[in-house]
Amino acid sequence: LLHSTFSFDIFRLEPELGNSHFEEQLKYIDGLVTTNEFLFGNQIKLVDIIAYCHLSSSLHAASDFSKKIRPKYPRVSRWLLRVAAQTRSKNNIHPSHLD
Repeated sequence: LLHSTFSFDIFRLEPELGNSHFEEQLKYIDGLVTTNEFLFGNQIKLVDIIAYCHLSSSLHAASDFSKKIRPKYPRVSRWLLRVAAQTRSKNNIHPSHLD
């Protein structure tokens, strides 16, 4: 399962590919969460957590870009918040880039 999970393009982002490739990945995620609460259904799965970590750290590093993403991809933003809410413990830091 993990091997096939990491074969998705969202896990192959390279910084030098720039914002256009990043936006392609956001469109892909946006399509997946159009009819589901999570990437592959309505229950959180490991792939959601892995994708959340990857995407969240990318958005946190590019905070200006992150501000442009929220209005353009509201479903992705809601998915990020759902994953954060389901995986947060009292010791985790709230993802401030989602505020």
